[in-house]
Amino acid sequence: MQPRIKDSYKNKILAGARGHVNDGPLSSMLATWMDGDDKMPNWLGLDRLTFRKLVRFQFPTLTMRKFRPAQRGLEVDRAMEWGDLKRYLLKNRAWKCASEVWIAEMISSACMGQNHLWQDLGLQNRTELTALMENNFPKMAKRNIHNMKWKKFIYRDLCQMEGIYVCRSPSCEVCVDYDECFGPEE
Repeated sequence: MQPRIKDSYKNKILAGARGHVNDGPLSSMLATWMDGDDKMPNWLGLDRLTFRKLVRFQFPTLTMRKFRPAQRGLEVDRAMEWGDLKRYLLKNRAWKCASEVWIAEMISSACMGQNHLWQDLGLQNRTELTALMENNFPKMAKRNIHNMKWKKFIYRDLCQMEGIYVCRSPSCEVCVDYDECFGPEE
């Protein structure tokens, strides 16, 4: 759909927001879903009950009938990977807002997608994703000192924490895949 329509959805969603730090990014995700342009599984990677809690917590005036599941679930064979990602994100959470847990689940689901993380989440751009990471997972965000693409960074950081080193080069600067990890995301 046209950006104007998606912006209209986002503005309607934000009109009922409670003023939490995650209102902006979550309204982008919901507007993308309402627009039909989402890449996320059903209920943004949450179960339906948890999705309802999230909507009530962030946007109490928003009604559930505006949302229709995408008829896509998480890939069963990637459930263990999803769990590892969620645990990793929760270890790095800010402990400021209940929605951090839900956002960790949504990010874990989006990491299963094929595009840049901000695109798979339905955000407007990488800047919105970076703000989401800094607000909800500040310890992790601070470790991304070279502005690596978020999905690549999350997997790389998780692997290093587990003692798994998958990169072929001793440092990013000499790696032949440098542009794939650090190049533009637009």
